[in-house]
Amino acid sequence: MKRIIILLFLTVFTASKGQTEQKSDLSLTFLPDEVLKTRSKEELRLLRNEVYARKGYVFKNQNLNNYFKGRLWYKPNPNIALSFTDQEKKYISRIKDLENKTDKFQENKNCIDFLASEKPNVYPVNSKLLLDESYMNVLVSVENNEVMPLKIKEAVCGGGIVLDVNCESKINFKLISSFCGNDEHFAYLAVTKNNEIIIKKLYGSFGPYNNHEEYYFVLDHQDLEVTIEDWQRDQKISTRVEKYKLTDKGLVKL
Repeated sequence: MKRIIILLFLTVFTASKGQTEQKSDLSLTFLPDEVLKTRSKEELRLLRNEVYARKGYVFKNQNLNNYFKGRLWYKPNPNIALSFTDQEKKYISRIKDLENKTDKFQENKNCIDFLASEKPNVYPVNSKLLLDESYMNVLVSVENNEVMPLKIKEAVCGGGIVLDVNCESKINFKLISSFCGNDEHFAYLAVTKNNEIIIKKLYGSFGPYNNHEEYYFVLDHQDLEVTIEDWQRDQKISTRVEKYKLTDKGLVKL
């Protein structure tokens, strides 16, 4: 008798657990803006339509139908009467805004934000990422750009590439990747405000061998961190970290 009771308990518990997991799978996860901004235009489209799919909406678009039919939670219902909560409406609207922004980025393919809209995980940018081959298809060669300001051209000794940082910023931020001397890699940030260009060192070894500084940077959207090491010959003397914000007022030191 005791064995039967235990078996009944396990059966009820297992069934109850399965129902809970199924119910959890039916719920919609509202991704925050910082996550949505890392998604490609196609991923944003799927996330927006997922709100409809969770309610059983049958899509007219065959690609969307095929995609959501592959989701275990999708239960198509041709007679569904769609209604959305305020949270769902805001979520759809936010995703649409991001989709529209990716369309604007198409106008400036030499922009990091454009790359981020096409390929997730572009940020954070550092010197290693600047050497990634996936960048090369959309970057501008400075030598072939006659309208490039002289101050920026001078920073790119021996040839290199220039990439806009923020597609829609009022301040023009350009990331410069350059090779000088024995193919040594250098990186700079060119900040253009009111026709004034400020060149900031981001990566490379600067100064004579006996007493030089080495720079390393990480750029994550609007946040910039630069690590500067002071060296005397082969000995590191000190290290300091500078943090900045790329704003509509220019480069602001934190």
